[in-house]
Amino acid sequence: MHDRLRPLARHLAPARQWLREGTARWRTLSARDCLVVGGAALAMVLAVLWLAFAKPALDNVARWQRDLPKLRAQSAELDQLLSGVPTAQPVAGAGALSESPQASLDRAGLQGRYRIDLMVTDAPPTTGKAPPAKAWRIEFTEPVAAAKLFPWLLAVSARADLELTGAVLDRTDGAATAAATAATDPAAGPQGHVRGVVDVQSTPHYKDGP
Repeated sequence: MHDRLRPLARHLAPARQWLREGTARWRTLSARDCLVVGGAALAMVLAVLWLAFAKPALDNVARWQRDLPKLRAQSAELDQLLSGVPTAQPVAGAGALSESPQASLDRAGLQGRYRIDLMVTDAPPTTGKAPPAKAWRIEFTEPVAAAKLFPWLLAVSARADLELTGAVLDRTDGAATAAATAATDPAAGPQGHVRGVVDVQSTPHYKDGP
């Protein structure tokens, strides 16, 4: 046992020597010098605690306070963008369930304003299994009227044969110009124009092709 501890003792010897020398020097200091050294050590410990814990926390609070007005402004802009969009209603009828995304986009008045790609086509269904799933990526590279696009999105979300899996849309005109745009282009509505990408996927109820 002692043989195993000897290498460890040799490694700790410098530290023990430094500790003995420090203790001896501390005892030779006057009361005033002890107070100065103790204050310096305390200041060093406080500085380390500040840099390691307090400062990062305060930086996070400052960043949150700086970003909060921007997030509130974005939330207010989103509320204004969505204002006036009608509530989605369930789509009735077998014909509506078999309507392709292209047909519904054209019926919503968005023909010629989008590009649609068939992203996924699974293997043909076998006996007793659901029809193959399909997925489309719809890109609105040119600004489209939000008053037309958002009702279409809500109608798709209410369908049983299609599922809205993702949407990344950006407003192309600021809130200050929305009123002027609505005056010159009544179809745009107070929500203005948007562009972006929408991902749609079929469900087992889908019966039509792309």
